[in-house]
Amino acid sequence: MPFTDVYIGWLGSGRDELDFGGSWEGNAPKRQSPFFPPPAPFFPLIRAIKVGKYLGKQLDWGAWGAVVSKAQILAFIDEQYGPPGMYEADHDGTMSAFLADDMRKLRAFVAALREDQHYVICASEL
Repeated sequence: MPFTDVYIGWLGSGRDELDFGGSWEGNAPKRQSPFFPPPAPFFPLIRAIKVGKYLGKQLDWGAWGAVVSKAQILAFIDEQYGPPGMYEADHDGTMSAFLADDMRKLRAFVAALREDQHYVICASEL
């Protein structure tokens, strides 16, 4: 199975941004956020795009992108990992400290995003 990641990038037409109407050749936004902690919600994001939950499409041979608001990003994170604090909770001693730290960093990144902008959640396979 290929290595899969999910991250947040910028929407636009600059070198590091997604050209949503562009071709399939290398058309994925540069990663701006921390990676989503494992297990990365690669297939859940693709399914959400395919059923029309998010405006999105296949961007490249190994990348899918959804154009989303900050509120949609937060909702997607909560759907995949639980509400704030839940993923970080280590009730049974199985949660690695670095995974909890990764989630805190991702949530801090999203908290700093603007409410009036749109972003791209990208599911990428390498």
